[in-house]
Amino acid sequence: MSNRREFVKTLLVGAVGVIVLPQFAKARTDDPWVTEVPKILARIKPPAFPKHDFVVTKFGAKAGAQNDSTAAINAAIDACSKAGGGRVVITEGEFLTGAIHLKNGVNLYIAKGATLKFSTDPNKYPLVHTRWEGMECMNFSPFIYAYEQSNIAVTGEGTLDGQATSQYWWPWIGRVQYGWKEGEPNQRAARAKLYKMMEDGVPVEKHKATITVHPDGDGSRVTWEVDTDDAMTEMMSQIYQQGLVALKEHVEG
Repeated sequence: MSNRREFVKTLLVGAVGVIVLPQFAKARTDDPWVTEVPKILARIKPPAFPKHDFVVTKFGAKAGAQNDSTAAINAAIDACSKAGGGRVVITEGEFLTGAIHLKNGVNLYIAKGATLKFSTDPNKYPLVHTRWEGMECMNFSPFIYAYEQSNIAVTGEGTLDGQATSQYWWPWIGRVQYGWKEGEPNQRAARAKLYKMMEDGVPVEKHKATITVHPDGDGSRVTWEVDTDDAMTEMMSQIYQQGLVALKEHVEG
């Protein structure tokens, strides 16, 4: 009797296997990770650049925390793009900069031993058309930004340093543990207003904050005069409505 029961169990398990296994096999065949991903990968072509270097120091960039190289770096990018593309080279050393806006055909190359230190002054990041948590808005420019550009890249073995601390950028999250203080702007208030603007169909160009920055005398902290009480944290980089893109970077902060 026991043997009969064991035989029936074995038979049922075998029957279920016959029924289920073809379904599993069909699921694998229909799995988009199996069928579609290879097609998508086949369409992706890495950007290609002419072998022309535009070294930022030749455009006036100077290493050192006291030297603002924003204009020089962006001038090198502009010249590179107008010449048909190539590499904009950040050489060894620490270079202070504000927003960097990539253009067509530019490979921003941060050489080994080079560091781009992004300024902690929000005024160095003009309002641009961007996205924040998936919502279109006018926000501070990301540290590295491109809009409707193609064939661009950020490469090299150097470092991108956002200099985020409990004094800069992190407080905007609006939490005491990140350095926020009562009366300072925070992104939670900004997020709520942005949600409402999206729901009400407010034009993107009106999705913005007005913030005036006042550095303290010793430069150790900044205070804000905020009209809309909005502040949304900075992004390291954003490539918006782009063509071919390659990103390979070492990020800090």
